[in-house]
Amino acid sequence: QNQGAVTLEPPADADAVSITVTHDRYHDAVEEYQLSSGGVQQSIALEQKTGTPRLISQIDGTPVPRLECNITPNDEYLQQFYNSETHVTTDETGTWEGRLLIGKYRAELELPPDLEDLFDTSSETFVIKHDAETEVPVAASFTWGLSESQRERIHRIRTELDDITTKSGIDTAIPQYY
Repeated sequence: QNQGAVTLEPPADADAVSITVTHDRYHDAVEEYQLSSGGVQQSIALEQKTGTPRLISQIDGTPVPRLECNITPNDEYLQQFYNSETHVTTDETGTWEGRLLIGKYRAELELPPDLEDLFDTSSETFVIKHDAETEVPVAASFTWGLSESQRERIHRIRTELDDITTKSGIDTAIPQYY
């Protein structure tokens, strides 16, 4: 995608030229060319460096299978290769592994609509390094709580149960279990 051009002026008595191309996000390339009177015009392809992210979808610290995650590039250089979020789904163990270009990313769980109100998700920023595996926990936490009317109803039921047991001596093991 990125292209560059360079013009070299080798010495007049040179028969060949060796060109070394380096970039921090690509593998180095060394090419040798025989010089002719018309010069040399060549393209040199570079291979991008990649790494392996290992996303682990978790809810309250427990791996959860088959959840969707969004991976977004988090630096300008990567945004020219990834023009939007990458959507992935974790497997039955709650993990996803793949190959990404080296650089900085952000990952976040995408919960199903029926669960969105019950959990808070957070995004995780991570860096992919060349030929390295990066473990990324992508987490959500349970946030649902009882309303005031639900708490009052539980209190009222417990009070009524206490009143019944003190008057009659009934065994309350099963009712208290529920």
